Amino acid sequence: MSAREKIDKNILGEIKSLGNPPETVKETVLVLVAVVTGVKKSDEWINGVKAISDPGFVKLIQEHDGPVPSKAAPALKKYVATYKVEDVKSKSAAFIAEWLHELAGSGAAGPTKDTNPREWAVFEQIDLNGNGSLDMDEVKFALEKLGEEATADKLLPQLDLNGDGVITFDEFVTGFAKSGLGKVTAESG
Repeated sequence: MSAREKIDKNILGEIKSLGNPPETVKETVLVLVAVVTGVKKSDEWINGVKAISDPGFVKLIQEHDGPVPSKAAPALKKYVATYKVEDVKSKSAAFIAEWLHELAGSGAAGPTKDTNPREWAVFEQIDLNGNGSLDMDEVKFALEKLGEEATADKLLPQLDLNGDGVITFDEFVTGFAKSGLGKVTAESG
């Protein structure tokens, strides 16, 4: 039986009965709600309780298949980077934590350093300040080091998909193959 199949109304009922659960349980439930409903993660525990109280919520969990909605993916990635299943001190919430980790590990939330190690290695080298995203200066500096400064103006729009001036790892992976950056780094490395 998979972790997702273990999540039923009894599990959710036990979590609701906790009253004021530990922070790890709250985060687990709030990320679950975001993943299943496709909304941005709430910071309010009461919103999580309301969602898991819905009689149809278990069905939503059991029917969840495929990628994690884009609004929920950042919360899931942050959650699995912050908490291990054993950090969740509630047996009921641990089933949920296990499923969230399975989802993230499957690539359903988008690329990770584990699912895309080659791209992560390049991304990490370019991310000079180590903040987990790339700004335009970092990308231009990396391209100059590769002798590809003329490529910068063409490459940046391909990587910065939402045009906010910051390149996330998701954007980097999506634009990586299209841009030819993989070929450039393979030839230079």
